[in-house]
Amino acid sequence: MTLGYDVLLMCGRYTLTSANQLIEALLDLDTTPTLAPRYNIAPSQKVSVIRVTRDGSRELAELRWGLVPGWSREPKPHDGIINARAETVAVKPSFRGPFRNRRCLIPADGYYEWQPLDGRKQPHYIRMKTHHPFAFAGL
Repeated sequence: MTLGYDVLLMCGRYTLTSANQLIEALLDLDTTPTLAPRYNIAPSQKVSVIRVTRDGSRELAELRWGLVPGWSREPKPHDGIINARAETVAVKPSFRGPFRNRRCLIPADGYYEWQPLDGRKQPHYIRMKTHHPFAFAGL
């Protein structure tokens, strides 16, 4: 795996615990990935993504979760930009370039959403009914 561009996701936490062969089949990779199960993947951490190479094949790469805008002088994510909205991703200056040129798939098998409950946040784990992995769209 190689460290590359930063990545944005739609959620705040997710999991990737599925068998590697199932992920390989789901994402049509040429090689079997070797990924350790992860139960609480969070912003600013490295995440596994599938991206298309210049020759058109798919590769597994490791990217850091968070956006570094093109005009930023700092090489690390800042300002809490961890996701993009489908309604504005093609038009907001921060996302236009990555949306056109740096898309990827992020394998996962579940994600967390929080609901306010009695002054605190209650996490809810959401996954496929079959428990199979799926992929988020990423930039």
